[in-house]
Amino acid sequence: MTRKPLSVAAVIAGACLLLASAAIASNPEHVKFLKQNKRCPGCSLDGADLAGAMLKGADLKGANLSDANLYKADLSGADLTDATLSGADLRGAHLKGAIGAVLAGATTDATTECPSGDQGPCQ
Repeated sequence: MTRKPLSVAAVIAGACLLLASAAIASNPEHVKFLKQNKRCPGCSLDGADLAGAMLKGADLKGANLSDANLYKADLSGADLTDATLSGADLRGAHLKGAIGAVLAGATTDATTECPSGDQGPCQ
C-alpha cells in the first residue's frame, strides 16, 4: 500500500503545531502560585493568561513572561528585574513604579500606564 505524500506532510505539520504550542505554554503551577502569593521569581509564565490580574508589588524577578497576556493587569510597583517581557500584551496595564521593566518587544498602547507614570505607548 502506497501512502500519499500529502498525508505524511499533514502529519508532520500537525506535529510541528503541537510542539510549537507546547513551547509557548506556561507552567500552570507557577501561574497559580503567582496569583495566590503575588510573587514568582524565575517562574515560567510564558504565554500565561494574566489579563486583569492584580499583581501590584509582585516579585517577578527573572520570570519569563514572554507572550503573556497581561492586558489590563495591575503590575504597579512590581519587581520585573531581569524578567522577559518580549511579545507580552501590556495594553491597558498599570506599570507605574515597576522596577527593572524592559518593555522592548512588548505591546503597549495609549491605555498603558508606563513605569514612569506616563501614558503609553511605553519606551
